[in-house]
Amino acid sequence: MKAVLSFSFRDVWNGVKYSFSFKKLWTQLQGLLLGVFIYSVFAYIALLVSGLSLGEIWYYWKFVPIPVGEGLSILGKILIAIGIFAFVLLNYVYAVAVAKITIEQLRGDEFYEVKDAVKFAWKKGWPVITTPLSITFVIVFILVGGIILGLLGKIPYAGEIIILISVIPAIVMCFFLVYLFIALLFSLILPPSVVASSESDTFDTLFEVFSTLNEQPFRFVLYQFYTWILALFTSSLFAWALGRAVWIMDRVWGASWLMGAKFKAVEETALYFFTSSPVFSSFYPYFRFLGVGAILNVPASLPPAGGLATFVGFFFGIGLYLMVFLVIAQVINSLNVGTLISYLVIVKKKDELDLLETKKEEVGEKPLEEGEGTSK
Repeated sequence: MKAVLSFSFRDVWNGVKYSFSFKKLWTQLQGLLLGVFIYSVFAYIALLVSGLSLGEIWYYWKFVPIPVGEGLSILGKILIAIGIFAFVLLNYVYAVAVAKITIEQLRGDEFYEVKDAVKFAWKKGWPVITTPLSITFVIVFILVGGIILGLLGKIPYAGEIIILISVIPAIVMCFFLVYLFIALLFSLILPPSVVASSESDTFDTLFEVFSTLNEQPFRFVLYQFYTWILALFTSSLFAWALGRAVWIMDRVWGASWLMGAKFKAVEETALYFFTSSPVFSSFYPYFRFLGVGAILNVPASLPPAGGLATFVGFFFGIGLYLMVFLVIAQVINSLNVGTLISYLVIVKKKDELDLLETKKEEVGEKPLEEGEGTSK
């Protein structure tokens, strides 16, 4: 059954019910895990070529190296940048899949499959990358032009004249640069929603980014504020629930009349396999507020728990990673769903168009020829 929207800010607030979905969470988690895996491979190689040994990398970061403040070589920095780009790319592509599942759900198809959404995202989702890259190219082109003009200004006598002639166009171009930087921010947020709802290419997506910026900038920013509040709320609630689940397990299995010290040893071993980074320390008060601050207490060395306890603790540690990635996936998922609903409202306001009523032909679907589809 097609969702009934009021096409107001209330739809954004009501969007929280659409973000709590195992199907969407699983879809986003796939992109997150794949992105983290590829990033970790590049991060390990980057640290190796920067002079660290495998043992040192494992000792400091375990499965997911986060080398903040580490002195990387130039090649290492390039490899880290490639890994980060791959991580962002994969999460953007799977964000399109989440948005596609959501738009089909709003159109009334509750059984739209994950595999179809992922296939759609890989085939149609590239504007989420090419759109911000296009705007970035224009920004770089203008900046290079400004640098060339500055170099010409160094020419004796003629340089002053060149600067005098070009000062007004330069001010105009600098003002345009400010506009483009704002458009770049919009292009990092809107494309998954545009592509999923309209199956648009790069040009169409660019048009929607600038159209939204020109006609509905304040509503877009306000709705994004609402979306971030909801994403923080839903992910915090999810993290708290997962934390309480682990707490219950700790209280039951860790009881002295059950597993007791044996389970505590498994828990400590699991924490040893978790990634440690100074980045996490800034979030400690928030994690403690949610009751999950213990996840940052990573032991410096492997606890002497015995072979079997270490084996079990290893897989328990993998479970900790999955719980953390589930919470992160829920953050991204909530942002995707909230932005999609915001975009639907904005399009209705600026174009008088209900995208829930507009659905392009599916990829590979042959259009009907004249006379086809009628009864003979």
